[in-house]
Amino acid sequence: MSDGVQRLRIHFFVKCITLFVLGLLLQGCVSTVMSGASLFYDRYSIQKSLNNQKIDSTADKAIETDPHLLKETNITVTSFNYIALITGQVHNEAERQKVGKIVATIPKVRKVVNALTLGKPVAASQQTEDAWITTKIRSKIIATDEINPKEVKVLTEDSTVYLMGVVNKKQARALTKISRQTSGVKRVVKLFEYLPV
Repeated sequence: MSDGVQRLRIHFFVKCITLFVLGLLLQGCVSTVMSGASLFYDRYSIQKSLNNQKIDSTADKAIETDPHLLKETNITVTSFNYIALITGQVHNEAERQKVGKIVATIPKVRKVVNALTLGKPVAASQQTEDAWITTKIRSKIIATDEINPKEVKVLTEDSTVYLMGVVNKKQARALTKISRQTSGVKRVVKLFEYLPV
């Protein structure tokens, strides 16, 4: 089995474990009575989520099939509210710029944040640790009343936590504090969009 295939399998496994743990945590959430307005909002949120997922999958496919990109890279595209965050490792600056241009051409993407670094892909053990850090932060967010988990995206890459979401200043401070106080986190990058006061 090639290293590339093994990495993809590990990446998929890590995502599955993370989703499973989050699913268990969400089972304890209190159900709410849905009004017409909240149902409309939920449908809108679901549609946005599906659009963002499509951005991710389209970008992944375009990157994987690009003949100019070398193998043995680690690239992840994560979208929230049509902002595409690119994380991982590539060999050189030309590759970093190329990936950014590919993602910028994906339909519905309104902004690209290129956080790719130059170097070898992180080890599988680090990817597992990153997924665990994200899970811990997400569980703390779910446990707090002042932040809607649907309005926040958390991603960890090589112990750096990226925070995306549509929040107010107080929520941003709370999210930053939660992340910084989580064990294993080395750095927190805030990519928030702020609600009007």
